[in-house]
Amino acid sequence: MRPTAITVIGIIGIVLGILGLCCNIVGIVGAGSLPMLAEMAQQSGEQSPELQQMLNNPALMRYTMVSAIVGLVLSVWMIVASILLLGMKPLGYTLMMANAVVLLLWAIVGTIVGIAIVGAGRARSSVSPSR
Repeated sequence: MRPTAITVIGIIGIVLGILGLCCNIVGIVGAGSLPMLAEMAQQSGEQSPELQQMLNNPALMRYTMVSAIVGLVLSVWMIVASILLLGMKPLGYTLMMANAVVLLLWAIVGTIVGIAIVGAGRARSSVSPSR
């Protein structure tokens, strides 16, 4: 007999993994199509400063793509770990705990890198050339 808490955690893990999978797939598609969207916006004459700043910062574009890919991998990991947990496999518990640790570490690293990239981009755009 499987404990109720294991069932609940396993089902919540599957739901969160599927949601993460869907969101990260949309993030990868969005990041990949951003240059095309920017070109369409430029042709229509409407281009926001935020979009221009993102296009002028290749590090931010790379970070967006890497973040979506890492999120995709972590989501698949969560789904696999949750299914193993529901099957009462010891590996499922280990994978769920490892996923939690890696997810927390990625959140910290991603936040620091994101702030550094955006901060550097804003500092670069606020410095005006002097003549």
